[in-house]
Amino acid sequence: MPRALSGILLRAALPLAVAGCLVTVASASADATGSATPAVAGGKATTVAWAVDGLAPPVSGRVPSSLVVTAPGFALERRAVAKRCRELQAKLDECPTKSKIGTGTLTIIVHRPDRLNEVTFDIVLYHGRDTKVLAVTEFIGIRVIPGRLTESGGVRLTFDPLPAPPEIPGIQITYEFKGVSVRLGARRKAVKRVGPRRTRRTFLYSLVRTPKTCDRGSWAARAGLGFPDGTRVTVPAPMACRRR
Repeated sequence: MPRALSGILLRAALPLAVAGCLVTVASASADATGSATPAVAGGKATTVAWAVDGLAPPVSGRVPSSLVVTAPGFALERRAVAKRCRELQAKLDECPTKSKIGTGTLTIIVHRPDRLNEVTFDIVLYHGRDTKVLAVTEFIGIRVIPGRLTESGGVRLTFDPLPAPPEIPGIQITYEFKGVSVRLGARRKAVKRVGPRRTRRTFLYSLVRTPKTCDRGSWAARAGLGFPDGTRVTVPAPMACRRR
Protein backbone atom coordinates (compact mmCIF):
# COMPACT_ATOMS: atom_id res chain seq x y z
CA MET A 1 0.00 0.00 0.00
CA PRO A 2 1.41 3.48 -0.81
CA ARG A 3 2.84 5.30 2.18
CA ALA A 4 0.46 8.26 1.72
CA LEU A 5 -2.62 6.03 1.81
CA SER A 6 -1.28 4.20 4.83
CA GLY A 7 -0.85 7.51 6.63
CA ILE A 8 -4.44 8.53 5.82
CA LEU A 9 -5.77 5.29 7.25
CA LEU A 10 -3.74 5.66 10.43
CA ARG A 11 -5.08 9.17 10.88
CA ALA A 12 -8.56 7.82 10.38
CA ALA A 13 -8.04 5.35 13.20
CA LEU A 14 -6.87 7.99 15.65
CA PRO A 15 -10.16 9.70 16.61
CA LEU A 16 -11.67 6.29 17.32
CA ALA A 17 -8.66 5.41 19.41
CA VAL A 18 -9.12 8.45 21.60
CA ALA A 19 -12.82 7.68 21.95
CA GLY A 20 -12.19 4.10 22.83
CA CYS A 21 -9.55 4.91 25.41
CA LEU A 22 -12.15 6.72 27.46
CA VAL A 23 -14.48 3.70 27.58
CA THR A 24 -14.06 1.84 30.88
CA VAL A 25 -16.77 -0.83 30.78
CA ALA A 26 -17.37 -4.27 32.23
CA SER A 27 -20.03 -6.94 31.95
CA ALA A 28 -20.91 -10.19 33.62
CA SER A 29 -20.54 -11.87 30.24
CA ALA A 30 -17.37 -10.00 29.29
CA ASP A 31 -13.79 -10.75 30.28
CA ALA A 32 -13.51 -7.59 32.38
CA THR A 33 -11.99 -6.72 35.74
CA GLY A 34 -12.23 -3.83 38.16
CA SER A 35 -9.96 -3.16 41.10
CA ALA A 36 -9.03 -0.74 43.85
CA THR A 37 -5.44 -0.77 45.13
CA PRO A 38 -5.39 -1.01 48.08
CA ALA A 39 -8.96 -2.30 48.49
CA VAL A 40 -9.44 -1.49 52.19
CA ALA A 41 -12.66 0.14 53.38
CA GLY A 42 -12.71 3.20 55.62
CA GLY A 43 -11.89 6.13 53.35
CA LYS A 44 -8.38 4.93 52.54
CA ALA A 45 -6.22 6.29 49.73
CA THR A 46 -6.54 4.12 46.64
CA THR A 47 -6.18 3.85 42.88
CA VAL A 48 -9.04 2.43 40.82
CA ALA A 49 -8.53 0.48 37.61
CA TRP A 50 -10.54 -1.25 34.90
CA ALA A 51 -9.53 -3.69 32.14
CA VAL A 52 -12.14 -4.62 29.55
CA ASP A 53 -12.57 -6.99 26.62
CA GLY A 54 -14.44 -4.74 24.20
CA LEU A 55 -15.28 -7.53 21.77
CA ALA A 56 -17.48 -9.41 24.27
CA PRO A 57 -21.23 -8.73 24.69
CA PRO A 58 -22.92 -6.39 25.28
CA VAL A 59 -20.29 -4.03 23.83
CA SER A 60 -19.44 -6.42 20.97
CA GLY A 61 -16.87 -4.13 19.42
CA ARG A 62 -19.29 -1.24 18.96
CA VAL A 63 -17.93 2.30 19.08
CA PRO A 64 -19.73 4.38 21.76
CA SER A 65 -20.81 7.97 21.29
CA SER A 66 -20.96 8.78 25.03
CA LEU A 67 -19.70 7.36 28.31
CA VAL A 68 -20.52 7.77 32.00
CA VAL A 69 -18.42 5.72 34.46
CA THR A 70 -19.44 5.63 38.13
CA ALA A 71 -17.94 4.12 41.28
CA PRO A 72 -20.56 4.57 44.03
CA GLY A 73 -19.30 5.20 47.54
CA PHE A 74 -15.82 6.34 46.49
CA ALA A 75 -14.78 9.92 47.28
CA LEU A 76 -12.72 12.54 45.45
CA GLU A 77 -10.08 14.77 47.04
CA ARG A 78 -8.91 17.27 44.43
CA ARG A 79 -6.21 18.65 46.73
CA ALA A 80 -4.22 15.60 45.68
CA VAL A 81 -3.68 17.27 42.30
CA ALA A 82 -1.29 20.18 42.73
CA LYS A 83 -1.61 21.67 39.23
CA ARG A 84 -4.25 22.12 36.54
CA CYS A 85 -3.80 21.70 32.79
CA ARG A 86 -5.26 24.12 30.25
CA GLU A 87 -6.66 22.81 26.98
CA LEU A 88 -4.00 24.63 24.95
CA GLN A 89 -1.29 22.99 27.05
CA ALA A 90 -2.90 19.59 26.41
CA LYS A 91 -2.99 20.20 22.66
CA LEU A 92 0.72 21.02 22.79
CA ASP A 93 1.38 17.97 25.03
CA GLU A 94 2.68 20.34 27.70
CA CYS A 95 0.38 19.57 30.66
CA PRO A 96 2.10 19.99 34.04
CA THR A 97 3.28 16.67 35.44
CA LYS A 98 1.49 17.47 38.70
CA SER A 99 -1.86 17.67 36.86
CA LYS A 100 -1.73 14.00 35.84
CA ILE A 101 -4.52 11.88 37.35
CA GLY A 102 -4.44 8.65 35.38
CA THR A 103 -3.28 6.51 32.48
CA GLY A 104 -4.74 4.03 30.07
CA THR A 105 -4.18 1.91 27.00
CA LEU A 106 -6.49 1.13 24.10
CA THR A 107 -6.28 -1.54 21.43
CA ILE A 108 -8.45 -1.24 18.33
CA ILE A 109 -8.78 -3.33 15.20
CA VAL A 110 -8.70 -1.43 11.92
CA HIS A 111 -10.31 -3.31 9.04
CA ARG A 112 -8.59 -2.14 5.87
CA PRO A 113 -9.31 -3.20 2.30
CA ASP A 114 -6.23 -5.43 2.18
CA ARG A 115 -5.58 -6.43 5.80
CA LEU A 116 -6.39 -6.04 9.51
CA ASN A 117 -4.28 -3.94 11.86
CA GLU A 118 -4.20 -3.91 15.66
CA VAL A 119 -3.06 -0.60 17.10
CA THR A 120 -2.42 0.11 20.79
CA PHE A 121 -2.54 3.70 22.03
CA ASP A 122 -1.17 5.08 25.29
CA ILE A 123 -3.39 7.63 27.04
CA VAL A 124 -2.76 10.13 29.84
CA LEU A 125 -5.52 11.80 31.84
CA TYR A 126 -4.92 15.31 33.20
CA HIS A 127 -7.01 17.41 35.59
CA GLY A 128 -8.18 20.62 33.99
CA ARG A 129 -9.95 23.63 35.43
CA ASP A 130 -12.77 22.95 37.91
CA THR A 131 -14.10 19.46 37.08
CA LYS A 132 -12.66 19.18 33.58
CA VAL A 133 -10.54 16.19 32.53
CA LEU A 134 -8.33 16.18 29.43
CA ALA A 135 -7.57 12.82 27.82
CA VAL A 136 -4.43 13.04 25.72
CA THR A 137 -2.98 10.53 23.27
CA GLU A 138 -0.23 10.79 20.67
CA PHE A 139 -0.20 9.08 17.31
CA ILE A 140 0.74 11.16 14.28
CA GLY A 141 -0.02 14.25 16.33
CA ILE A 142 -1.71 15.05 19.64
CA ARG A 143 -5.45 14.56 20.19
CA VAL A 144 -7.38 15.81 23.23
CA ILE A 145 -10.87 14.75 24.36
CA PRO A 146 -12.45 16.81 27.19
CA GLY A 147 -14.51 15.18 29.93
CA ARG A 148 -15.73 15.76 33.49
CA LEU A 149 -14.72 14.20 36.80
CA THR A 150 -17.44 14.84 39.37
CA GLU A 151 -18.63 13.49 42.70
CA SER A 152 -22.31 12.65 43.01
CA GLY A 153 -22.71 9.69 45.32
CA GLY A 154 -19.29 8.49 44.24
CA VAL A 155 -16.66 9.00 41.56
CA ARG A 156 -18.21 9.90 38.20
CA LEU A 157 -16.24 10.28 34.96
CA THR A 158 -18.20 11.56 31.94
CA PHE A 159 -17.31 11.96 28.28
CA ASP A 160 -20.23 13.17 26.19
CA PRO A 161 -19.96 13.27 23.27
CA LEU A 162 -17.15 11.04 22.15
CA PRO A 163 -15.76 11.64 18.64
CA ALA A 164 -17.10 9.44 15.87
CA PRO A 165 -14.66 7.54 13.65
CA PRO A 166 -14.30 9.24 10.27
CA GLU A 167 -15.47 8.00 6.91
CA ILE A 168 -12.99 8.20 4.03
CA PRO A 169 -14.61 8.70 0.60
CA GLY A 170 -13.72 5.88 -1.76
CA ILE A 171 -12.12 3.68 0.90
CA GLN A 172 -13.94 0.92 2.79
CA ILE A 173 -12.65 0.94 6.36
CA THR A 174 -14.29 -0.18 9.61
CA TYR A 175 -13.25 -0.30 13.25
CA GLU A 176 -13.69 -2.54 16.28
CA PHE A 177 -13.06 -1.70 19.91
CA LYS A 178 -10.95 -4.63 21.16
CA GLY A 179 -9.92 -3.69 24.68
CA VAL A 180 -9.03 -0.94 27.13
CA SER A 181 -7.38 -0.52 30.50
CA VAL A 182 -7.64 2.61 32.66
CA ARG A 183 -6.14 3.65 36.02
CA LEU A 184 -7.34 6.67 38.00
CA GLY A 185 -5.49 8.02 41.01
CA ALA A 186 -3.03 10.63 42.27
CA ARG A 187 -1.38 11.45 45.61
CA ARG A 188 0.36 14.49 47.06
CA LYS A 189 2.24 15.30 50.25
CA ALA A 190 1.96 18.86 51.54
CA VAL A 191 3.66 20.51 54.52
CA LYS A 192 1.66 23.29 56.20
CA ARG A 193 1.96 25.42 59.30
CA VAL A 194 -1.10 25.10 61.53
CA GLY A 195 -2.29 26.31 64.93
CA PRO A 196 -1.30 29.32 67.03
CA ARG A 197 2.32 28.13 67.16
CA ARG A 198 2.41 27.66 63.38
CA THR A 199 3.58 24.09 63.83
CA ARG A 200 4.70 22.33 60.67
CA ARG A 201 2.50 19.34 59.80
CA THR A 202 2.55 16.94 56.86
CA PHE A 203 -0.73 16.19 55.07
CA LEU A 204 -1.23 13.33 52.63
CA TYR A 205 -3.92 13.77 49.97
CA SER A 206 -5.33 11.11 47.63
CA LEU A 207 -7.50 11.86 44.59
CA VAL A 208 -9.61 8.72 45.22
CA ARG A 209 -10.61 7.31 48.59
CA THR A 210 -12.42 4.06 49.31
CA PRO A 211 -16.00 3.75 50.61
CA LYS A 212 -16.52 3.61 54.37
CA THR A 213 -17.73 0.01 54.40
CA CYS A 214 -17.26 -3.30 52.58
CA ASP A 215 -20.42 -5.27 53.28
CA ARG A 216 -20.57 -7.89 50.53
CA GLY A 217 -16.97 -8.38 49.55
CA SER A 218 -17.03 -5.98 46.60
CA TRP A 219 -17.84 -2.41 45.64
CA ALA A 220 -20.09 -1.64 42.72
CA ALA A 221 -18.70 0.13 39.66
CA ARG A 222 -20.65 0.73 36.46
CA ALA A 223 -20.40 2.22 33.01
CA GLY A 224 -23.23 3.69 30.96
CA LEU A 225 -22.63 3.69 27.22
CA GLY A 226 -24.57 5.46 24.50
CA PHE A 227 -24.31 4.49 20.83
CA PRO A 228 -24.96 6.36 17.58
CA ASP A 229 -28.19 4.38 16.97
CA GLY A 230 -29.66 5.81 20.18
CA THR A 231 -29.36 2.65 22.29
CA ARG A 232 -27.77 2.61 25.73
CA VAL A 233 -26.38 -0.10 27.98
CA THR A 234 -25.21 -0.14 31.59
CA VAL A 235 -22.60 -2.74 32.50
CA PRO A 236 -21.14 -3.68 35.93
CA ALA A 237 -17.48 -3.81 36.97
CA PRO A 238 -17.41 -4.83 40.67
CA MET A 239 -14.25 -4.15 42.65
CA ALA A 240 -13.27 -6.65 45.36
CA CYS A 241 -12.82 -5.14 48.85
CA ARG A 242 -12.04 -6.01 52.44
CA ARG A 243 -12.76 -4.43 55.79
CA ARG A 244 -10.16 -2.56 57.80
